[in-house]
Amino acid sequence: MKVNFYLDRRQFNQDDNPPKKLPIYLYFSFEGKRFKIYTGEQTFLKDWMPDKRRLKPTARGVVQINALLDSMEQEVLQVYRELRIMRIPVTIELLKSKLLFGKPPRHDFFSALDEFVQTQSRERDWEKTTVEKFQWLKNDLTKFSRTKSVHIEFESIDIPFFEKLSEYYLEAGRLNSTIQKKIELLKWFLNWSFKRGINRNIKYKSYQAKKKQVKNILNRLFLSWDELMRVYNLKIAGESLGRIRDVFCFGCFSGLRWSDLKRLRHSDIREGKIVLTMQKEPEMISVPLNEFAQAILKKYEDLTEFALPVISNQQMNHKLRELGALAELDEVITLVKFQGNTRIEIRKTKADLLTCHVARRTFISNGLYLGIPIQVMMKYTGQTFETIKGYYDVMEEQKVEEMKKFNLN
Repeated sequence: MKVNFYLDRRQFNQDDNPPKKLPIYLYFSFEGKRFKIYTGEQTFLKDWMPDKRRLKPTARGVVQINALLDSMEQEVLQVYRELRIMRIPVTIELLKSKLLFGKPPRHDFFSALDEFVQTQSRERDWEKTTVEKFQWLKNDLTKFSRTKSVHIEFESIDIPFFEKLSEYYLEAGRLNSTIQKKIELLKWFLNWSFKRGINRNIKYKSYQAKKKQVKNILNRLFLSWDELMRVYNLKIAGESLGRIRDVFCFGCFSGLRWSDLKRLRHSDIREGKIVLTMQKEPEMISVPLNEFAQAILKKYEDLTEFALPVISNQQMNHKLRELGALAELDEVITLVKFQGNTRIEIRKTKADLLTCHVARRTFISNGLYLGIPIQVMMKYTGQTFETIKGYYDVMEEQKVEEMKKFNLN
């Protein structure tokens, strides 16, 4: 079996001025049979590479059209393999009937968005907050469509669409960083719909936000060792807040995300190590338990199934602010944000900014500060070298600042 793309040269006339574009056809050969189907795309003969059967790198729209041809090739091969696996005799008529391209989309935009959330939240075990983000995005897009008289369908999503949507968010008082997150969610859905064959428009891939932004300082927020010990040794009257403190500190001593803390079972603890396949990335990690983590686990060894008393992410984040205030995490942090070209400064204490994910950053940052090699930290956390290197650079800056204390004596 083989898929190829050819130009229909029957329409070519070298005397044409200006030259005409030629239709691009897909040819599929299998089991002594062969059929062709129009891809819906055209190009000039001078922009075509006959040996590679794709557009030249210099051709207009090369990225979008070549990506479309790639997806068509993959779809034909996938449909053919699926029919063979099911032991169904493959005919040209049957194969064509199973293909999505060349046909109108099966879903409109919003019904496809609903399908995306339903299927992906189930298959990937999304957190409740992720589902809510897409629900808010749908509400935003519905209101945008109504108030700005913009009919939203896959074919209409291009650079001008994103520009109008961004302006709509700015008029509503949204920060540039918030707008960027909304657009990233929308592109996530559009990528899924394209891979499924529901959406054949990939103009959205060309859009890049140009609004002013600064690096999110929250991505560098962590507790120093002294601050962590202050939280760990804090005398807490209430049992509920004490449990939240223990779960948070366990994350600081193990590097596990909240989603993995929630799933951690007694059976995942083997020979003084956590051996677990992470939820976010399907990768197994093995993390040795230090004495602090072991002491926390011992408190909850009577739990029947899970190793720790983990509550919802939202509830825990809310309670962590209270915990941070009790531990006197009073360092003031200035957050710089932009709304359009307007700079906005927001000052908050570290206690106000405490969340579940700060625990993971605390583990990585303190581990690097104490001298654990980057490669080892990568094994513990499943993070890439580039991600861990970002933490390492921050810790090197902190070491320089700490050395300056000698100059004060």
